[in-house]
Amino acid sequence: PAHAYLPGPWADPRDTSWYKEAMTAGISISLPFKDTVTGQAVMAVAIPILDNDGRPLGATALLLTVDSMLGIGTDQKQSFEGITLLVHATERPGGDVGILEVASSNRPASQTLHRWEVPDELHWLSSSDAAFPLFVNDIIFGHGRIRSMEYEGKPSLWGYGQVDDYGTSLVMILPEETLNARADEAEAHINTSIE
Repeated sequence: PAHAYLPGPWADPRDTSWYKEAMTAGISISLPFKDTVTGQAVMAVAIPILDNDGRPLGATALLLTVDSMLGIGTDQKQSFEGITLLVHATERPGGDVGILEVASSNRPASQTLHRWEVPDELHWLSSSDAAFPLFVNDIIFGHGRIRSMEYEGKPSLWGYGQVDDYGTSLVMILPEETLNARADEAEAHINTSIE
């Protein structure tokens, strides 16, 4: 089989959650992971291969970049100057539910290509902000909102919403100072246009 020639610890697809889920549920869409060949953040869309009697023999998957799954063209210049995360509510060691970062795109607005990265280690979002537990509940229940919360010590706007039927949410965090600078620029432009 082809998996014998792929590098990395996840080279055998039979050991992946998407393969196992496709074998039992009929279709699977994985959380983002790093493709062992390209190094890009991808998601697997998998279906079982069935015999003539409808029994699963194996599964096949199409690996799609996170951008393509979200409908973002990689050649598009994005003007967003914050951080974009894909997160998933899941049980943490110890039994409580936490928000796991599964992919992120944190790049300067001047950079043309949009590139998602998958963390090498588990990264749980956390904040001492009083609104953070409300954010966690929103993610758990698939609610989208805009909240004002701190991110890395800076007051920020968090916009988020669920992007699939499996509990994955897109989170966009914009520091309020960036938003205020843009508003000041717009106000100055209007004032000079009126004069």
